[in-house]
Amino acid sequence: MKKILLLLLMLMISAAAVSAQTSSAVKLFLDKYEPSPVEPGDVVSVSVKVQNTAQGILKDGSLEVEPQFPFSAAGSVVEKLGDVGASPIVKTFRLKVAENAVLGDNPIKFRFISGASGVEESFDISVKLRNPVITISSISIKPSPVKPGDTATVEIEVSNIAESVLKDVGIKLKLEKETLTTTTTVTSIDLPFAPVGSATEKKIERLNPGSSYTFRFNLQAYPDAEAKLYKVPATLTYFDELGNEYSKDDILGIPVNARPSYALNLESTDIYSSRTNGNVVISVSNTGPTNMKFVTMQLLPSDGYKVVDSPTTYIGNIEPDGFETAEFKIFVDAKPGEVPLKVILTYKDDYNNEFIDNKEITLPVYSAGEAGNYGLLPKQNALTQVFSVLVLVIVAVFVVFMLLDLQSLRQARPRKILWAVLILTGIGAVLYWFIGRRRH
Repeated sequence: MKKILLLLLMLMISAAAVSAQTSSAVKLFLDKYEPSPVEPGDVVSVSVKVQNTAQGILKDGSLEVEPQFPFSAAGSVVEKLGDVGASPIVKTFRLKVAENAVLGDNPIKFRFISGASGVEESFDISVKLRNPVITISSISIKPSPVKPGDTATVEIEVSNIAESVLKDVGIKLKLEKETLTTTTTVTSIDLPFAPVGSATEKKIERLNPGSSYTFRFNLQAYPDAEAKLYKVPATLTYFDELGNEYSKDDILGIPVNARPSYALNLESTDIYSSRTNGNVVISVSNTGPTNMKFVTMQLLPSDGYKVVDSPTTYIGNIEPDGFETAEFKIFVDAKPGEVPLKVILTYKDDYNNEFIDNKEITLPVYSAGEAGNYGLLPKQNALTQVFSVLVLVIVAVFVVFMLLDLQSLRQARPRKILWAVLILTGIGAVLYWFIGRRRH
């Protein structure tokens, strides 16, 4: 009986020694897990390394995983290792992460067993959103395009398409500078917008999964803003439930444009009376802040005039505060008064939108007497004027001479009066020279 008790005692001491040796000799290490970090709903591959640090060999070793929420088995939970010597052994387990997993570090337990003894170790698996997805789902600009000097409402809708709450969601419009970088220089350009009634950055406290929120900004375009599409940088910032910060850069396109405005004028003309031909010069002045491109002017025929030369003139581009002219040759056969010149002006804006305008410009037409009184008729040269005066003097002297000659005639009084009246007409003086004097 004593021998049996002694034998049992020796076996118990031997088993305890083996167990202590196993516990102290085997170490478990988390080798890796993929993907990392793990998202809710993922299947993660967890690799664990078994290292025997003792001199001997551990017989019939095995490694098992004990899944617990939020993990569940997606494959075998036990891996046979056989005899474990000095060389490390790595085994991989596949685990499913619950859709409703709590973000953060979640422990998972592994156990090595050899014979009647073993060792346990827990490792933390980080569960979080690798990249919490928030998107700009829509952008609205009213009015669009924005006229220089006008204010527009910019609405930016952001959507949380992740499966967790996002906190401190904010958006910032970078209106200060637009930086253009080349291989040699860095140039900063002012964006021609200023916030009205609010700052350039706005935030909300939280955005639930599947929810959207619309940020609104009132932006005023500078009065001298050039007509074009401006790229406005926007930065989204937000935090996940673990306090990790994320940011995302995007670009907003804000168009600035206005329909070109201009003034048409009759710049000059050498036509002042009816039944004459000459040139009319029509000017186009760009009075707006935007460009006029590919300008063409056409003068249409009308009842009061005819276009003698080409009716169409290509003018080209006219910058803001610019001025160009077109010249046309016409024949005017209208009565004295105001003759409407019918003009078609074709042009495009900076966005190549085409405009066709029908306009009228007034051409004043005077009678010969009015034109002469206003000094609008062509002036005679000095030689012509001298010759005309000389002719008038000769005619006057001839008339006086004929009257004196008539006075010396002995004729009846009524006859003399009749000849005197005829002589004063000038032509009658010539008739008297050839007819009346012969009868004398």
